Amino acid sequence: MSEIPTDILQTAEAVYLASLHDSMAGKPDYLRHVALAILAERDGWQPIETAPKDKPILAYNAAIGIYNTRYQAWEPDERNRWPCGFAGWSGTWYCWPTHWMPLPKPPVSSANEAHERESI
Repeated sequence: MSEIPTDILQTAEAVYLASLHDSMAGKPDYLRHVALAILAERDGWQPIETAPKDKPILAYNAAIGIYNTRYQAWEPDERNRWPCGFAGWSGTWYCWPTHWMPLPKPPVSSANEAHERESI
């Protein structure tokens, strides 16, 4: 069982109390279900099946950890996959990630950094 942080449980309890009219309310696992959903949202990791196939993502595979990738679609469909490394002319390494999250936004450049680039 996953350890759920106190703040997540408190938020889940508030959601539960606010939604007593919900058809799931009162079911034994409802609070845990809500807490795990909030935890997943807070941490940002989502099941790979929900990943967008039109932009780069951060992917997670237990064997190699976190890596940047983009879905590759080929014909026939069984070759569709997520690359995790390139082996030069000899090909590409493919991994089967279990989770994904969006790439973080790039840092905001300061006026000083822009000035430094102009002076190069």
